[in-house]
Amino acid sequence: MPPQDQAALRPNRPSNAALGFIGICFAVVGLVGIMASAIAPLPLERALQRQATLDAVLVAAAGADPASALEKLRTRLADSAAAILPKGQVGGLAEITARVAAERGAMLARFETEQAELTLRLRLLIGVVSLMGAGFGIAVAAMPRGR
Repeated sequence: MPPQDQAALRPNRPSNAALGFIGICFAVVGLVGIMASAIAPLPLERALQRQATLDAVLVAAAGADPASALEKLRTRLADSAAAILPKGQVGGLAEITARVAAERGAMLARFETEQAELTLRLRLLIGVVSLMGAGFGIAVAAMPRGR
């Protein structure tokens, strides 16, 4: 029986380097998923922190020196500061309580919108990266093995 070429007997499959590249495609998709799972809860965490700050505003408004205590909270209030502590106006406890209640609802609506936008962007990111990884993987797997 004549000796046969061993390469001709092997099936046409990708090289080890190509298989490694396919593995990297899967790894990139996985890393994007990990990144997305770390980013997704950020609006909720910010909303919880803002809720705690709004509670601190109510406590400070009921304290002995509300004007200075509320001014110290201004930076923690971020974009809620303008609604709760207008420049030059502190107001009484009832007025601040009403402002906090109104801002609480507005703040939650803003964070819900932010969460929806973030969720959509993360889903698109994961989808695009998954399709790119699959496309690269298919292209590499379809290449004949070099000799």
